[in-house]
This record gives sequence, structure tokens and C-alpha cells, in this order.
Amino acid sequence: MRCVTLWAVPLLGLPGLALMPMAWAGDPAPVPAPAPAAPVPAIARGWPVGSRPQVLRGWEPPATAYGPGHRGVDLAAPAGAPVRAVAPGRVVFAGRVAGRGVVSVALAGTDLRTTYEPVRASVREGEEVRAGDVLGAGDVVGAAGPVGATDVAGAGDVVGATDVVGAGDVVGSGAPVGATDVAGAGDVVGAGALVGAGDVVGSVEPAGSHCGSTTCLHWGLLRGSAYLDPLSLLPPWLLRRGPSRLLPVTGS
Repeated sequence: MRCVTLWAVPLLGLPGLALMPMAWAGDPAPVPAPAPAAPVPAIARGWPVGSRPQVLRGWEPPATAYGPGHRGVDLAAPAGAPVRAVAPGRVVFAGRVAGRGVVSVALAGTDLRTTYEPVRASVREGEEVRAGDVLGAGDVVGAAGPVGATDVAGAGDVVGATDVVGAGDVVGSGAPVGATDVAGAGDVVGAGALVGAGDVVGSVEPAGSHCGSTTCLHWGLLRGSAYLDPLSLLPPWLLRRGPSRLLPVTGS
């Protein structure tokens, strides 16, 4: 019977044989830095209220997604002041959030959208607006006023016992409007219309302002879920205050 002897040979002792590093050994591959955010194009053709309104509070970006800050700017504006689209776009929201009227417009040709509050909207979701179009028309909640034909009362408004509702008026679910309130006729633009810069999309509501005793318009700008400074939409000539001055021509 033949016997076979097995010899234990250490692998490290064999010439030309090296241990390869394991796939999971060492530091992980570096994560590439995120691409810088695209700049905001200065496409606004006007302010949302007035010609050069006072900025009561500027943009204060939060350090974290849920941290404190001011996600927009507050512009001084009297109650009932028309709110205009700063650039062409499509209305993606027009309704009430936490008791405040809100209008949001996706800006044409960009991945940006602007928000305006508190606003009594005169546009509907899906409409396209031009620059300068009015987004709302001076409804005042709690003041005596009539609801005109085809007017639409937003959700949360309550129609009082003596309120006048015109033919074809639509009252949102649970919408409260004080007794004898009157909404102007034609406040709501038909679905599918386009809005452009300067189109009126609503008016500043007298209640619900977070500016204390001063009524104001809160103007916001977003790219996805990230808040941006809405003033960056304004070209330099709209940011400058006061008239330009021409120096006199002097001879030698």
C-alpha cells in the first residue's frame, strides 16, 4: 500500500505570490461634489405690487431645510392692491393654505415658480399669465360687497345670510364670507388661460398678513423644494431706487 505525505506550505513563503487587497478594504470612493446651482435668470418685467415697493423684510435662507429663516421677501402693499405676475408662466396653484390665499406661478422656460400670499386670487390653476397680468381683483373679506356672476369663492369662505350670489357663482366647500360681503364680478379667469408678466393674478388680502399691523405681500421663489431669493428675478434697473440723474454738460 502506497502512502502519500502532504506538506503544509505557507502561502506567504511562495515567491511571486502576493495577497490582493479585498474589494471592501480601504476608504470608500470619494463622493463627487454636487454641481453648482444654476443661476436665477433676471426675467422679471416688474414688481408684483406697485412700481418700487418698500421691502419690509428680505430673504433669509435657513441653515437647514426646517430651520428658522425667511423664505421670501415681504413687500409693503395696502389691502386690495392688485398683485401682478412678474414674468410669463402658468398658474399651478390658486387657493387657500392655512387660511391664506396663495397663488403660485411656474415661470415659462424655467424650472422656477413664484408664490404670492396673502392674495385673493382672480386666476385658476392651469391658466397662463403674461408679465404684468393681474392675478387678483380687490376682494375684501368681511366688508360689504356683492358676489358677481361667475365669481368663485375660494375654499374656506363663508357666505353670510345677506350675501348676494350672482347666477353661475361657485362657492367653495366650507367657504366663509361675512354677511353682506360682495365679491367683484369677473374675478375668476377661465381655466386654461395664459398669464404673462404684469398680469393681475389677485389682490392683497387685508387679513392673514404676517407683517403685523402692516399689510404686505409675501413673495417667494422656488426651484423644486429649494427656496431662492425672489429679488434675483429682478434686473438691475428694477432694483434701483429713485430717478436717474443726468449731469449738466459744461463747456471749458
